[in-house]
Amino acid sequence: MICRQALLPALRILIAPGLTACLLFACSEPSPEPDGAAPAGAAASLRSGTLGLEEVEAYLRAQTAADDASPTAEEWPGRYRRATEALAVERILLEDADDFAATAREELGSEFLRLTCDVELELYLAENPLPERRIEEEEITGFYEEHRDTFERQEQRLAWHIFRRHENPEHPEETLALLGELRERILGGESFRRLAETYSQSENRMVGGHLGWMVRGKLPPDLETVVFTLELGAVSEPLSTSSGAFLVHVSDIIPGISISLDEAQAVIAQRLGEQIVLEQLRERAADLPLADGDLVLDLAEIRRRIQAQGAEVVVLRIGEMELRGGELLELAETEPVMGVELATPEERFDEAYHRRLYRQQLCRQARAEGFFETPERERALDRRLRRVGVGELVEHRLEDRILAKIDEDPEALRSFFDDHRHLFQSPLLMRVGGMAVGLGETPENLLPRVEAIRQELVAGALDLPSAIERLDAEPIPSRWLDPNGLLALEPKIRVYLTQVTGTGYTVPFQQNGLLQLLHVMERQEPALLPFEQALERVRDEFYRRRQQELFSEVKDELLEAAGYRYHPEAVAEHLANLGIGRPITGGLSLQP
Repeated sequence: MICRQALLPALRILIAPGLTACLLFACSEPSPEPDGAAPAGAAASLRSGTLGLEEVEAYLRAQTAADDASPTAEEWPGRYRRATEALAVERILLEDADDFAATAREELGSEFLRLTCDVELELYLAENPLPERRIEEEEITGFYEEHRDTFERQEQRLAWHIFRRHENPEHPEETLALLGELRERILGGESFRRLAETYSQSENRMVGGHLGWMVRGKLPPDLETVVFTLELGAVSEPLSTSSGAFLVHVSDIIPGISISLDEAQAVIAQRLGEQIVLEQLRERAADLPLADGDLVLDLAEIRRRIQAQGAEVVVLRIGEMELRGGELLELAETEPVMGVELATPEERFDEAYHRRLYRQQLCRQARAEGFFETPERERALDRRLRRVGVGELVEHRLEDRILAKIDEDPEALRSFFDDHRHLFQSPLLMRVGGMAVGLGETPENLLPRVEAIRQELVAGALDLPSAIERLDAEPIPSRWLDPNGLLALEPKIRVYLTQVTGTGYTVPFQQNGLLQLLHVMERQEPALLPFEQALERVRDEFYRRRQQELFSEVKDELLEAAGYRYHPEAVAEHLANLGIGRPITGGLSLQP
C-alpha cells in the first residue's frame, strides 16, 4: 500500500489549511444555466450547484494568512483558479458524506482517532492550560554553551557514489574502465542517480547511490579527499580500492560557518519550549493509570519489535488509539534548522513516543471526567473536528482513486517493471560482528598489532574469538543488517562494509575512541524478484515517478464528470472590484 504521506506534496497543490466544512456542504445554489453564462456571484459551476466567490475568498484568506509573503497582483488569478478547483474536488469527493463523523471514522480508522484526540486535547487544554513558563535568557545561553559544537558547523557536502567490486582482483583495470565509461555518460547528460540504480553494487543503489551529507572525519581518508576536493556538481575520476572502485558526485555544498548566540536564540528557545511542554504533559499524565489492554514499551523493545516485525507492528496502545512503528519513525524525523540538529535521533525518537503517550492518556482522562458532555463543548468539538477532518478524508479518497487508476492498467505496471528490473531485487543482507579495542595511551602501536591479527584472520590462521582474547578486546555481537540497518550506520562504517567482497574483514578503523574490526560473517546478495512478488514495490515506485501526472489525471476526471466550469470573467471582475492591481497587503481584506 502506498504510504499516505507520499501523496501530501501533490495534494497540497489543491488543498490548503483553514478550509471550513461549511464551504463544502453549503451546496444549495441553482445549477448552471444551459447557455454557459456565469450565475451571479459564482466562481465556478457544477451540475450540483455553484462555487461562490465568497467561498473561494474565505479559502484564500486562510491560505494567504499561512504564507510568508502576500501574493502579487499577477498571482491572484492563478490562486483563484487553483482554490476554486480545490473546493470543487472536495465538494465532489464529500457529496455523499452526510454523516461526516461516521464516514470519517469508517474510512480513516486509527487516523480519525488520532485527529479526535488532538482536537479534544486542544479544547481541554484551552480550559485547563499548562502552566505558563517563561524561557529565560540564561537558559538559552546555557544551552548554547552546552551545545557549542553543534553551532560550529563544519562544511557539509551532499555526496553520491557508484561502487563496483573487482570481479577479477588481478585486473582492476576492467572495473576502472567500466566506471570510466559511466563517467563519460554522466558528463554527456545522463543521470548519475539512474546509472547508480542500474550499475552500482552498493546497498544504497536503490536510492541512487545516496551517501548523504558528509563532514570531514566521517569517511575513509581516500574517499574523504575526493569528496572534499570535488567542485560542486562534478563527478570524480574512478577511484580504485583493494576490493572495488568508486565514482563520486557532489550535488550540494553547505559552507562551514559559526552560528552566533544571537542567530541561534530563536531555534534554541523553540527547542527548550518543546522540552518544557513535554515535561508538563508528563507531569499531568504521571498519576494516570494504564488500563487492561494498554501497551507501553521501553525504547529498546520498540526498536527490537520494529526490526523484527516491520513498520506495521503496534508499539503503543491507549484504549482504542494505537501507534505503529512506521508512524513513530515518521514522527521522529526532523529537518535541521539553520543546518543544525538540536536533538539526537535517539532523543527525537524518545520524545515522539512519549509525546503521543501522554497526549493519549490525557484525552482518555478528559473523556472520563465528562469534559465533552456539555452541549457547548460537544458542538465546539464537532465543529473543530469537522474542519480538520475534511482535508484528511479528501486525501484518503483521492489516494483510493489514484491507486484504483494504477490498478486499472496492469499492462502499464508490467511494462514499468520490465523497464526497471534492476530496482526490484531482494535486499542485500549481511550478518556482521567483530571486535573493538580501546585506543589507550599509544594508539600508534595498537594499529599495527590489529592489522597483523587481521592478516591472520584473513589467512584462516586465527579465528575471531582467539583474536578477541589475544587483544583483550570487546566482542561486537553479530546481527543481520538489511539496507535500512546499513543506512543507519555511520557513513564511514557503511563504506568499509561495502568494500568487503563476499564474507571477510574490514580494515581496522577508529570510531568513538575505539579501534574496531568488523567481520562480515554471512552475506545474501540481492536477486531479481519476479513480478508477482515485487508487485507492491512496483506500484509504489510507479506512483512515485508519476505522482503529479496521476494526480492531475484524477483531478481532471473528477471535475469533468461533475460538469465543472470555471468562470474567469466573473473572477476577473471580482478582483477588479477588490482593487487587485494595486499593492496587496493583509490577505483579501482590501476595498477600492
